[in-house]
Amino acid sequence: MSNNVVTRSEYLSGKVTHGEYYAAVAKTAGIVFNDGAPIRLSEVRQSLSDGDDWLNNISLKRWDAWAFSLINVAHAFKAHGDADSLAGRVCMLKQVARDAAKTCKCGAD
Repeated sequence: MSNNVVTRSEYLSGKVTHGEYYAAVAKTAGIVFNDGAPIRLSEVRQSLSDGDDWLNNISLKRWDAWAFSLINVAHAFKAHGDADSLAGRVCMLKQVARDAAKTCKCGAD
């Protein structure tokens, strides 16, 4: 692995945060939050506004369904020294959603 890849071991040792790690995996996988996402940006913003930084106010069943629908992401986890898993996919999607909610200058959704 190249030196600029954030690895799972760096995350586990505390060298990078949960958010930094899963954002890097999402970038490698090419995952972005968009209008076609099964979870709306307004829901994410509301959860964050309510103090729910982990987005647990949004049903895990919905996150799981979105995570199951992803194809060809195993390579991204492998590139970061990790294994593809449903839990990892959900963490990645939640980070993508958090980042979009914090940086998007778009409307309510």
